[in-house]
Parts: sequence; structure tokens; C-alpha cells
Amino acid sequence: MFAQKLVRAGVRRLRAYEPHPEDARVRLDANESPYALRLPGEVLRGLRSNRYPDPRALGLRGLYARCMGLQGPEWVLHGNGSDELIYYIIVALGGPVLYPTPTFSMYGLIARALGQRVLEVPLKSDFSLPGSFFQAARRAKVVFLSSPNNPTGNAFSRRDILRLLALGNSLVVVDEAYQPFSARASLAALLGRHENLAVLRSLSKVGLAALRVGFLLAQPWLLRELNKVRLPYNLNALSQALACHFLSRPQVLERRGRDIVKERRRLYQALRRLPALRVYPSEANFLLFRVRDAEGVHQGLLRRGVLVRELGPQVPGCLRVTVGTRAQNDAFLRALKEVLS
Repeated sequence: MFAQKLVRAGVRRLRAYEPHPEDARVRLDANESPYALRLPGEVLRGLRSNRYPDPRALGLRGLYARCMGLQGPEWVLHGNGSDELIYYIIVALGGPVLYPTPTFSMYGLIARALGQRVLEVPLKSDFSLPGSFFQAARRAKVVFLSSPNNPTGNAFSRRDILRLLALGNSLVVVDEAYQPFSARASLAALLGRHENLAVLRSLSKVGLAALRVGFLLAQPWLLRELNKVRLPYNLNALSQALACHFLSRPQVLERRGRDIVKERRRLYQALRRLPALRVYPSEANFLLFRVRDAEGVHQGLLRRGVLVRELGPQVPGCLRVTVGTRAQNDAFLRALKEVLS
């Protein structure tokens, strides 16, 4: 009773985002990179534990701006993962907040937690945007598009994104967390021509998930406003230093990205040969597949030491598997064939 008096009704109705903590021999559920990167000791030795990190993360922002072909750090805002940056966008701009479904659940969770109205429009059967999405965009303050989309794996067409930008009444945020695994170019090159475009980026999918480093790329006027609601010292010194180290050596991340794309192709072809399921094409580091008894298959895999993501009502009848190493993918395929038989 006391909690009901203190906690807002909208928050009480929420269901927390809870990553699955199950222990498994082969974990292919969280869209992490299967390749752990060696953390250089010289970077760690250069840190002073008694000092706050650079609150502006100026060195990291400047380096990332150069990596993305932007003019300078004023085009980049840093975050403790892209989740924090999504939060700042909605805090500063408010709603209504529009996104397609199914998609990354944090768009809706954060918007509802902040008491903002959400507009959800289901994707078409081929996972493209329906005409009703563009109609809803006329009423939205912020539009979120995960491209490639989680959990469907497809990227939205540039023509559709330009159509949303042309409406001119909302901020269009393109979440490119999975773009490193896609053949399509980043939309960051369009930022100078569209003041209502913002691009979210992340280092979590390319082997640095433990650092929790995200970036928002947008015109400086918008980032100045968002910086007013950014929490001080939001990105710790260790994450800043290690992110700079690896961004200065992009060949390491790019090589692992190519390995994942190669394995994705192999895994996709192997799943296509199984008659008991339907696998969907993907431009991300995971594959979505439909199977008759998704919950039963999920549990069967777990009993064999393989953890994939059960999507439940978000995508009924489907499971999502992260692309792992060749050995992990082979273990998944062996277990899956046993379950299906």
C-alpha cells in the first residue's frame, strides 16, 4: 500500500528490462561479440583512480568524430551505452514517441517510465514499414528506428528514412548499433543536410560490451540541448581510455566484424536446410528463426547447454540466435537438430 502511494502509476505498470541470467555452456542470447579483446595493461596503468573522468570525454568524442567523418567533437555526445542517450533524448524532447514493433524494447520502456505517450505501429509481414507508420510520424515528437532492426535483422530502406525526415516535424533517431555487420553505409554522412536526423552508435556489439560506450551523432544545436540533461561524469575513465585505444586501432574491430559476417552466412545456410523452421535474412550479428514450438525448442536447447533468446509475445513463435564462433555455432546446430528430431 505504501508503495502505491509513492510510486507513479505508470511506473508500477512497467515491466523491467531483465537480461536472461541463465548459465549455459554456449551463450548466444545477448547479441554480444563472441570474441573477447585483450585489454592492454599500459592503458590501465595510466589511470588515476582518485580523479574523476573527463566529464566532456573530449578526446573520445573527437576521435569518434574522425572515425565517422564528422567535423569535430561537437557532433558527438557520449553515453553510458546507447540506452542512456535514448533516455536523454526523451527527457529533453518529450513525446509522443513513435517506433515500429517488434523492435528494441528500451524505446518504449524509457518513454513510459518518463510518462510520455508512445505510438507503436506493427511492421509488415516482410518487416518493412507500413504506410500507417508515416501517418503516425506526423503526430510524433521523436521517431526511433533500429536499423538493422533488433530482433528482425533487416535494415530499413534509405528512401523510407528520407521520407520520414522530409516530414520535418519530429526528430528521427536511427539506431545503428548493428550497422557494422551490414553492407549499408552509415547515415552519419547525411547529418549535415538534415537537422532533424540523429544517429545512435554503440561499441557493445563489436567486442566492447563490458565498457558500455555509446554515441549520439547529431547537429551541434541538438547535442547542446541534450547536454543540459546529461548526468555529470556519465562515462568512466576506464571506458574512455579503452575505447580510445581500440578506436585508434580500427583494424582489430573490423577483422572481428568480418569474421562474424562470414559465420552469419554459414549459419544462415545451415538453418535454411532444416525443414522444421524458417530463418530470416539478417544484416546484424544475429538470426531470427520461426519454429513450431519456440518455447519447447528454447528449453530443449538450454538442457543441452545452449542459450538463445526466446522472444515471447514480442515475436510469437520465434527465437533469436546470436552469431558466435564457428565452434559455438556448430554446437548450437548439433543441439538444435537433436531437439527438432
